[in-house]
Amino acid sequence: MKKLTGSEMGRTSTEGFKQIQKIPVVIILENIRSYLIQALFSEPVMPFR
Repeated sequence: MKKLTGSEMGRTSTEGFKQIQKIPVVIILENIRSYLIQALFSEPVMPFR
């Protein structure tokens, strides 16, 4: 299996990326920790037989 370079994958160069106009993205993460803990403990536990 050959490792592809950035140009072989069709990616822009570093200079081209710096010139592209970018849009800022803001993600608000609220209550993620409590959601993950709740998801962990709400799954049914299968006892080993």
